[in-house]
Amino acid sequence: MNHPLEDMFAERLRTERIRVGLSQTELARKLTESVGYAVDGSSITRMEGGQRRVRLVEAVAIAEELGVPLASLLSNEGVLDAQMDEVSVALADAQAALSAAEQEGQRRRAVVERLQEELDSLQRQADDESLAEAERDAEDWRRENLGL
Repeated sequence: MNHPLEDMFAERLRTERIRVGLSQTELARKLTESVGYAVDGSSITRMEGGQRRVRLVEAVAIAEELGVPLASLLSNEGVLDAQMDEVSVALADAQAALSAAEQEGQRRRAVVERLQEELDSLQRQADDESLAEAERDAEDWRRENLGL
């Protein structure tokens, strides 16, 4: 049976690794460089599963690679703050994307309105030309048939 701190470390290791976007293999490679001995992806899998104890030098290197204080891997303190920060960043990104989409929508709406005006103008010209042609045809018919 693991000590509660070991379980907490395993859980926080996995959470933080995923948060920073590292695979187990990538973290193992970075750890190998930091601690000076081979650590493979399966070692990280076992650490996260609570099946392999973590050496102090590994814990310090893991915290450094994940960019968090070692203490944050031993408690849930700060987790909520980190999650709130992540959600705040995601919200800001979404708001920026929405603003950009609204601006693009306005630009496209203006293009559609301009094209509609151009189409209406061309339709009026075509109608005027058709009316003038019809009037010429009617005048020609009157001359030919009525002698007017």
